[in-house]
Amino acid sequence: MTAAVLTLLLHLPTPTPRWTVVDFWASWCEPCQVSAPFYEEQSKKWKSQGVVFVGVNQDDDPKTQQKWLAEHKSSFSQIYDKDHNIAHRLDVDTLPRLLIFDSKLHLVKTVRGFRLGERQVQLEKDFAELFSKENTRGETKKMVPSVPKGE
Repeated sequence: MTAAVLTLLLHLPTPTPRWTVVDFWASWCEPCQVSAPFYEEQSKKWKSQGVVFVGVNQDDDPKTQQKWLAEHKSSFSQIYDKDHNIAHRLDVDTLPRLLIFDSKLHLVKTVRGFRLGERQVQLEKDFAELFSKENTRGETKKMVPSVPKGE
């Protein structure tokens, strides 16, 4: 997928952010519900470093997404993925799924699932390594898949 297509699909600002974190979620997904406050906190923490979070909702009915977001405020953009087109184009087959793109919109990290505790601490370390001011390239050396233990 080209950077231009990805920018249009995710409604990204131009110029492209230094980092784009895309959270695929659904209101019925329990791990998604657990991860939401963490990603909200992280989006605020890293915003000044040029990191943009985007939520991509996978509910079958947009009213379900709207109801959930009314109860659980989100400071970052949320997109309703009608017919799951964005998920299919990015090969998202499980929820929650987090995709991290560099400034050239190259996929540099994918995270399947979410758990509080050790998993959350590891994600915080990963974010710090990727998003720190010292990482001026806005990209990493390679894609680093991250899958919870037992999956």
